[in-house]
Amino acid sequence: MKILRINVEQESVTLQDLPEKWRLIGGSGLIAKIMNEEVPPEADPLGAENKLIIAAGPLAGTMAPQLGRISLGAKSPLTMGIKEANSGGPAAQKLDRQGIRAIVVEGARREDRWYCLVIAKGKADLVPADEYMGMKNYALVNELYKKYNKKSAIICIGIGGERLYASASISLTDNLGEPSRNAARGGLGAVMGSKGIKAIVIDDSDMPPIDIPDSVRFKNAVKSWVTVLQHDVSCGLFATYGTPLAVANSANQGTMPWKNYRSGRPEEFWRVSGDAIQKILFERGGKMHACMPGCVIQCSIIYPDQKGDTLTSAYEYEIIAMLGTNLGITDPDAIGRLKFFPTKGFMKGFMDLVFQWRNRFYLVDWKSNFLGDRIEDYGQEFLELAMKKEFYVLQYHIYSLALDQYLNLRLPNYSYEKHFGGIFYIFLRGVDPG
Repeated sequence: MKILRINVEQESVTLQDLPEKWRLIGGSGLIAKIMNEEVPPEADPLGAENKLIIAAGPLAGTMAPQLGRISLGAKSPLTMGIKEANSGGPAAQKLDRQGIRAIVVEGARREDRWYCLVIAKGKADLVPADEYMGMKNYALVNELYKKYNKKSAIICIGIGGERLYASASISLTDNLGEPSRNAARGGLGAVMGSKGIKAIVIDDSDMPPIDIPDSVRFKNAVKSWVTVLQHDVSCGLFATYGTPLAVANSANQGTMPWKNYRSGRPEEFWRVSGDAIQKILFERGGKMHACMPGCVIQCSIIYPDQKGDTLTSAYEYEIIAMLGTNLGITDPDAIGRLKFFPTKGFMKGFMDLVFQWRNRFYLVDWKSNFLGDRIEDYGQEFLELAMKKEFYVLQYHIYSLALDQYLNLRLPNYSYEKHFGGIFYIFLRGVDPG
């Protein structure tokens, strides 16, 4: 096995043998060993002395159940200590199949140079990434898949990582090729950005499977381990309810964040509990799936909207906590829209009507939302609630910008203040026929 070392300052790529003393150490342990031996405690987290380490476990490429997660670590710009965050996805398996146990990125990027690290057929190359700068993760992955094997695993950062935001995460593609898995703790995305690495592409096509000397014995051990997992009560509950299973327990213990950690027991936390989410999946046709190859528990959730279309492929406890209860949100669908499935889009829609009156242009959007059977259900208070819940406030800002840009191109001497009249959102079921 090898350690792949990338020095962005020297633009060098080297492979070195994995020390025998580290051969059986898992990903997070390997990160700790390398950090303790090679990174000075006083190192600047975003400086040349810090190192970004991506490591897999010794059995990652064998598809043994639950042993294929990948660890990412560095000195954290948030905690100033050694930080490890781990993720699902196929990256660890694809790395291990190329004989690479860990990637160590060191040095400081040169000037404004950005790179993609492409690993294929046991070799690695630093490729200029200027064309991908400013891209968010989903758009970036879509572009990379136009150039590289679509079965590759991708590890990448978005705009936050580029700008060295201390809370930036690192995204990893899942089994569906979506960058929905995240190493989100410790600001590791900023460390990756400080090294000038926009993305890492891991292509294991044409690579042989992991050589297992005693394959029969190994398969029997795996089979026994699978049986243990399938009969474990806790694993069974997570397989049924997903990681939202932890919501009720955390809330009852007072450890579920609420409104920026003002409390540990969110109001109406039951709305996003495992029971509640499972009921939604049953009614709408959502399903459980594995976050990484070889997982037999399959506790990750593909969450659908009210029409049954996929809203997100990674509806997890962490999402509920940080994009939900910690923001004071307990509406499962609203949380799902924040953790969106970008191939579908965060928002879609069309301007229904643009009209001109007294030399001003107005935009109209008809809404057929059912808010209730009574005319009172369409009062101002309920309309404002629907506008916020359905993100129509964001929608009309985007529509306004689009119309403003269009009029600026078509009208001589156009002025927003002079020619833009306003926007009407008309909820048809509440309109008086008279």
